[in-house]
Amino acid sequence: MRDQFPGCRRSQAQHARRDQVPYPQSTTGGHLRGLARKDATVTWSDLITQATGFLGYGLLLGSTLARRRLWLLAIDASGGAVLILHWALLGAAAGITMNALYTGVDLAGISPYSRRGRFALAAAVPIAVILIVIFWTGPADLLAGAGLLFAIASRASRGQVQLRFIAMIGCIPWGLFGIVHGSIAQVSFSAIYFVAMGVSIIRLRGGTWHPKASADDHGILPADGTR
Repeated sequence: MRDQFPGCRRSQAQHARRDQVPYPQSTTGGHLRGLARKDATVTWSDLITQATGFLGYGLLLGSTLARRRLWLLAIDASGGAVLILHWALLGAAAGITMNALYTGVDLAGISPYSRRGRFALAAAVPIAVILIVIFWTGPADLLAGAGLLFAIASRASRGQVQLRFIAMIGCIPWGLFGIVHGSIAQVSFSAIYFVAMGVSIIRLRGGTWHPKASADDHGILPADGTR
């Protein structure tokens, strides 16, 4: 019966060819959507991209355990460099530029209490705006910009609770930016960091925890927010 209708055979052939086409991976959230499909193929490129993100954030977390300022800045800068590569592999220009800018701020070891430090932190804001305008790819870039602004505001804080609260809020735009661009590492880190900052605030306010800062680390905020 179907042999009498050649158009029907052509339609079936078209459907068959369409079913063989692999699921397209877009640069905007394509990695997450692709990994969520049962018929999606996870490539070495996907694994390397996500691995660089976890490595970068692992180095950032590891830097907080450093006992010397030099090691802290070195490990922190290494993590920033790896994250720049991570966002480059995802094709997220805002992720590259915002991470590069904040890594530069970290390397400078800027203290929010010095005149030079306050000027540098203030200058980072218009620089971030200029970079977003130059490398604009879409509204999602605003999420990365907002994340950087919260990070700068956190760094300029004079108290531990305020610092941690602003940093916690900054996790929200960064987490959304990770969702948009398919960064599993960014989404995971933002969620963990958000919870960790919240718990630390509760402990600080409750008086059950008193973080200490090394006297040699002049660029690191003292535990009580004083100078």
